[in-house]
Amino acid sequence: MAKYALILTFNHAYVPGVNAILNGLDYYEHKDLDVHLVYGDKLSGEYAEKVKVKFDFGVRSYPSEELSSIKDLHMGPMMKHAKYEYMQKIKDNYEAIGHMDSDSMVLSNLTHYFEIAAKTELILCPRNPHTAHWFERFFQEGLTDEEIDKLCQQAPNYNHPIFYNPAIYAKTMKYVMDNKVIKGNPRGIAHVEIYAFIRALWKTGKLDKVHLLPGNLFLTSDLVGRTKLCIKEVLDKKYCIIPGQLQIKVSHNKFWKRGVAEAWLGNAKKTRTPEGYKLLEGNIAILKKFLRLFNYEWKVKLNEVYNGPTGEF
Repeated sequence: MAKYALILTFNHAYVPGVNAILNGLDYYEHKDLDVHLVYGDKLSGEYAEKVKVKFDFGVRSYPSEELSSIKDLHMGPMMKHAKYEYMQKIKDNYEAIGHMDSDSMVLSNLTHYFEIAAKTELILCPRNPHTAHWFERFFQEGLTDEEIDKLCQQAPNYNHPIFYNPAIYAKTMKYVMDNKVIKGNPRGIAHVEIYAFIRALWKTGKLDKVHLLPGNLFLTSDLVGRTKLCIKEVLDKKYCIIPGQLQIKVSHNKFWKRGVAEAWLGNAKKTRTPEGYKLLEGNIAILKKFLRLFNYEWKVKLNEVYNGPTGEF
């Protein structure tokens, strides 16, 4: 049994992302890891069964239809919340568990973060580049419950990728599972799942254990348009870096999906300077190079294990 687990929840629309994650984990030589694929439909289930024996690390599959807490949800929310119930099934088997959205890419070795989570009481979460400066306000004296709840709504940290000790945080994840539909949820909250996650940290007394990861470790679509990316090769491995800063560890968004990058570029043509447009265009090209590496050049080629629609560029 491996020491660490990574949970991915997905349906067929996210198979290109999941395949890229698995190959990225292999490319950057992850050891002592089990990846748990919680699939949501027939095509994703068929894919999960095929890749279970393809990697040196463990790959396990589980049908989301067997999770009781999400049966009343539509596919999108169901796949978002499945991980909170699923972790309860595996929590006693691992020293640390990670969650990652299935439209992410692994761009470096993440073992260090699993190790920190296993050996401390910290829960490692990426900072939200838009609202992270609000996080410290949680700890001001005299805040009312209503004020703290409003801070939760601002989503100062993300809920993926996260790394935590399941022996310490099972109660927090259960709170998310049990309160996934927040009654009276105010309009205008952009990240309802993230709000529910941060609210659970507060309600279970774990907010002071959040360790915000530096922003450049988790590349969002917002940063893709504002920060120049480069590819650096070290010891026969390619890495995504911001010149003068640390390397990117994980990227997030469906830039690989047909129409998404085109929409970003179309909007940039109207709102950005020519230099800003060129920056975004170059960064998207770099991320697509990594996706091609992971899906068509590395160990498990996507077209050899999946025959369904991919929606790729």
